[in-house]
Amino acid sequence: MERKIFVDDNLREHYDSFDGPLVHRELAYEHIYIKNRKDYQLPFSAYQVHHKDGDKTNNSIENLQIVTKEEHDAIHGVVYSQGQRIITRFREGDSKFIQGNCAINRHKKGSNTIFKWLLPIALLILGIGFRGGNATSSPTSLVLIVVGAVWLGISITSSLGMISWKVISCLVILALIAYGGFNWRDTKTGIITKQVINQFEELDGNAVIAMEETEQRQNEVNNAIQNYNKDNTQFSGMFKAMTAFAKQINSTRHHVNELLDFMDAHKAVLVKNGVGNVDGIRHGMATNLATFEENFKHLKLQLEPNPPYTQSSKERRQRAEFLELSDSLDFA
Repeated sequence: MERKIFVDDNLREHYDSFDGPLVHRELAYEHIYIKNRKDYQLPFSAYQVHHKDGDKTNNSIENLQIVTKEEHDAIHGVVYSQGQRIITRFREGDSKFIQGNCAINRHKKGSNTIFKWLLPIALLILGIGFRGGNATSSPTSLVLIVVGAVWLGISITSSLGMISWKVISCLVILALIAYGGFNWRDTKTGIITKQVINQFEELDGNAVIAMEETEQRQNEVNNAIQNYNKDNTQFSGMFKAMTAFAKQINSTRHHVNELLDFMDAHKAVLVKNGVGNVDGIRHGMATNLATFEENFKHLKLQLEPNPPYTQSSKERRQRAEFLELSDSLDFA
């Protein structure tokens, strides 16, 4: 049965698998070393096998030569400088590559191609696709892009002979572990930040709505006072409007204070995430609330004296309820 031959990245042929025995060494051992054993003083493992024409895929017996390491270095003009092995002499055959002339039973290292090129490129495409140009997308897309880019860069340097695959494997694993840790931390921080921003937006929205309703109640009071000035019998409507104005101010005061306390507690997070002028928002809310409270006090002073005409029992009851309510307010 014919043995399968696998070609590795260095164009060396192996039997049975990419990690199997080297074809040229087994052929040289069987057809040269054993047949001419008396010519070799050392065990076969101490020798190297040289391809005479420089083509590592040409494993014909006539093209193989058993030599010592020193002899092999001399053939290729190898010199050593600062621990580096440098080849100074090349022949035309030394740079040959396989150009599709492998037999059918030879298998390219397809799995290695997938691992080195297709997977990192797929990660980059997936990451860019998930991100979709949105800078605020899920951190998962950024993980895919970073890992894919690092992986692809390492594959390129490996192809240039600048780094070994053992180092690549370690770097990829370390990169995944490190980025996984950073991503977990950033994701946790992002969730907390999102919760803070969402709660701020909710509280700010409640405060703004309360302010608008308070302004509406104040306008109703002004209209009621104008009606009273035109018709002194409209006293009941004026007290009714003032009571609604007082209740709304009290509700607005609650919403504003809740917002201000939250902003004080989370000011750093809000500023970092572009909420804007936190101090300005705080000052504006507090100022508007104080203005409403001062307007209420001014209107209340106008209503406290007894009117110069006789009130009905209903009007006296409404006036008493209003004064009792206003006295219970902190700002009144």
